[in-house]
Order: sequence, then structure tokens, then C-alpha cells
Amino acid sequence: MKSILIYLAMLLGMSAAASEHNVLSPAETAEGWRLLFDGQTTEGWRNYRSRSISDGWQVVDGTLARVAAGARDLVTIEQFGDFELAFEALVETGGNSGVFFRADETQRFIFMSAPEIQVLDDANHRDGKNPLTSAGSNYALHPAPRGLAHPAGEWNSFRVRVQGNHVVHWLNGQEIVNYQLGSADWMERVAASKFADWPIYGTLERGYIGLQDHGDPVKFRNIKIRVLDGDSSTVIAAETFAERLGWPQGTRALILHVDDAGMSHDSNLGAVRAIEEGVANSLSVMMPTPWVPEIVRWISTDANHDAGLHLTLTAEWQDYRWGPVSGSSTPGLIDGEGALWTTVAEVVTNASADEVEAEIRAQLARARKMGFEPTHLDSHMGTLFASDAFLERYFKVGIEEQIPVMFPGGHGYFIGRQQPERAAQVRGAGEQLWAAGLPVLDDLHNLSYGWARQDKVANYIAAIEEMRPGVMMMIMHCTDTTEGFPHISDSGETRQGDLEAMLDPRFREAIEREGIVLTTWRELMQRRQSVR
Repeated sequence: MKSILIYLAMLLGMSAAASEHNVLSPAETAEGWRLLFDGQTTEGWRNYRSRSISDGWQVVDGTLARVAAGARDLVTIEQFGDFELAFEALVETGGNSGVFFRADETQRFIFMSAPEIQVLDDANHRDGKNPLTSAGSNYALHPAPRGLAHPAGEWNSFRVRVQGNHVVHWLNGQEIVNYQLGSADWMERVAASKFADWPIYGTLERGYIGLQDHGDPVKFRNIKIRVLDGDSSTVIAAETFAERLGWPQGTRALILHVDDAGMSHDSNLGAVRAIEEGVANSLSVMMPTPWVPEIVRWISTDANHDAGLHLTLTAEWQDYRWGPVSGSSTPGLIDGEGALWTTVAEVVTNASADEVEAEIRAQLARARKMGFEPTHLDSHMGTLFASDAFLERYFKVGIEEQIPVMFPGGHGYFIGRQQPERAAQVRGAGEQLWAAGLPVLDDLHNLSYGWARQDKVANYIAAIEEMRPGVMMMIMHCTDTTEGFPHISDSGETRQGDLEAMLDPRFREAIEREGIVLTTWRELMQRRQSVR
């Protein structure tokens, strides 16, 4: 009996000891702290650039532990802007890990965007010999003093405060690092480091908290955070535009969009086949081009067709060209042949914002004269995104006419890979459009033009598997090429490949398997109007 009582006492003692961790005191709760790890589950975490969490991370005795190879970095489900974060970490002999903040997922690896608080066995890891990479440092940029870190096998207490550009680190109760993101000193340090290769590094105003898998065992506990006054980024981050449009949390809503309708007969054939026989569900029309009447007649056959204007300010092909709908009244848009300029750069150099707006309105007027009311506006060759002045007029027309404009104003997981340095800017612009009563995309996928024809199906499937929650538009150029198309462009192979992918049953099956919700611009606007 005595041995049983001793055993029960041991169990009760273990339970009491465990209860001291991963809980908040009444004072902490009153101050706004909350737990990011409850000591029992991995809820609230996932692997970087994944929707799930690997078996390499387990909950072990009230700790979040990296226990096996291939665990991969973890990130929070939510994003944070201004915050105070506290956690405890334990590494084994020679162990190395870290905690990241304001990370995004536009880069291949988390360290390419996010500063790191180093977690390390200073005494036995080579990085511990350098204050720039020792425990508590802002990894590789700001040194931490030696002698404060507890040895391997013991817990170390960390705290970081991030408010605006000001960041402070504490290790075991001592302030050790203090720096300003974006300052002259910061820029000089970054320029002299490996992080100089990634323009997005340390520039984001909000992002994920990340736990590093550096290949060594590590345990975390008492991970807690409080959002600082005036910061609302977590609310924005936790809610995609899909959710704001009424879809359940986690929904991945996708527009499969065919560009360049109206450019040629082959373009029209491809767009129609992709929609009628395949899974594509939206298109946009190049109003200055020769085959517009044919595609507009098709659009008019069904009032539910999702068709917008592919606002066109260039005529890029050598022997197949067109001029502006606005004619000679916009001379800055016209080259020496009387056609639109060949390149985006030439448009930016020669055309004024007033001329661009006039041409946008002329293309819209022509569509309406033909009985075609567009469901949305987008930009051929991205010309309207090449100049802030042009983008402003694009927004202006969309807002005044209450026509949705293609713009990825959310997390920008895919589109951010093309312009990571503008990630924060586009999020602010997305809020501007939303406030004006228009729906907004969370992301834009515009990578398929460079894929080889034989790789199209596999790449499209991989893309939707990787797609993040939110509303995304995936751009393609489906074309049913005939013997005449090579006289227009040498892009026939990639365009034909897009059509083949939209018709391929494997892609349709992948959409169903992944639980992707197909939507249209028409539906987005209807949803936006219902949540005014």
C-alpha cells in the first residue's frame, strides 16, 4: 500500500509540475497574453509552406519537440505585426535551432524573409564561438553577449518585443539585443550578410512566428504572445478575403482564367473549349484586337459567362498588330507604325496616365456598345502594374464603374515570388479596393506561361496542391492552335499546353481531391455586395 501511495504521490507531483507550464497567470491574461502552444496538441501550427504538420514534431511531456529527421520548420497559423513573444527552449549538446518572426511564405526557405532569434548550445556548437550567431542573437546581424545562456540540457527563457521597426531581445531575463529594422545601420549589416540576396528580408510589417528545424533535437514550451496596442494585423492575417466574402475558414476558392480572348480565331477556339469542355471558368477579352466580335457573340449566348476586359496597351507581335480603341486622341500610346507599343517599358516611357485612363474607358465603352458588360478588369502583359500612376487609374475606373479589378491584395503566396519586395504594398492596396466595395484576390498565379508543354498538367496539379486558403486566380492562355498561329507568335506550344491541361481528367480529379472551390468574378462581386 505504501508503495502505491508513493507512486500516486509521484504522479500527482508530476502533474503539478507539468501544470506549471503552458498556462497563463491571471495577471498575464489581464495583460493580453495568450498561448501559442497549449502543452497538449500542435493546434495552431503547421509546417512552412504546407497545410499540415509532419510527424517529426510531437508533443512530448508538455513540450513541442522536434523528434525526428525531416521535421521541417513550423509556422503559426496566424500572422502578427506588433507583438511581444515569450518562450522557453532546450537544446541537447551541440544543438542548434531558432525562432523567426514576421515571416511569409513567398520564399523557398523561411530565413529568406524573417529575422531569427538564435537558439543554441553556445559551449559545443561552432556558432557559439561568434557573438553574431550565439544564443539570443539576431542571427548573423546583431551580437548577443556571452555567458548568459544556460548549458545544453537546461531550459533557456527568451523574450522578443517587436513594435514598428523597433526590436528588443531578452535572454534569461537580461536585455541583450536592441535594433531598428530598416535603419541605416540595419541596411548596412544586411548588405554585408547573406541576407543581401533576398530583398524581402526583414521588410515585412507582419508575418508568421516560426520554429526552426536545423537538424537537431529541440524542445519548446511556454510559448505565449500578446499583440501590442494599435496592431490589428493579426485580425487581417487570420481572415482571408475568401472568408470575408462568406466562405468558411480554410476555403481555397479558385478562378481558372483564360487570357487573350479575341486576339485570334485560335485564341477564341481555345478559350471556348477550355470552358465548355474543360475546367476553366473565366476569360478576358482584348478589345483592340481583330477577333473580338467572334468571342463577344459567344459570350452573349449565356448570361452567366464570366468574361472581363483584358485591358490592352501593347501590340507585342511583329507581324500581327493593332492600335488603340481611343485612336489618335492618345498619341502617347501609338508607335511609329500606328499601333500600340511593342513593350511595356515603351508604354511607361511614352504614355501619360491620362492617355492610359482614356484608353481603358474607350475599351470599356466599345464592350458596352457591343452589348458586353464585363464582369471584371485585368491587364494584358501587366502593363497597368508597371507604373503607380497607371495602377491608380486602373483602380479609379474599377471603383467608379463598380467593376472588380484583378489585384492580389491578400497573402500573395504565389505572386509574391515574382515581386517579393512589394508584398506589403499590395496588401494595403487590397484593403483600398475592399473599402470601395470591390472583391479582392488573396493571390494570383501567373507562372504557367514559362512551363514546357509536356509539364503543364503536372505543374498545374502541383500548384493547386500548394495553393493556400483564400481566393486565387490562375492565369493561362488556352489556344487551339492551327497552322496559321505560328505566323502570329512562337508561343503556340505553351498555349496549346494550357488548353490540354484544362481538358485533362487528371487535373479535374486533382481539383476535386484537393477540395478546391471553383468560383468566378461574377460570384465574387455578388458575394461582395451581400456583405456591405
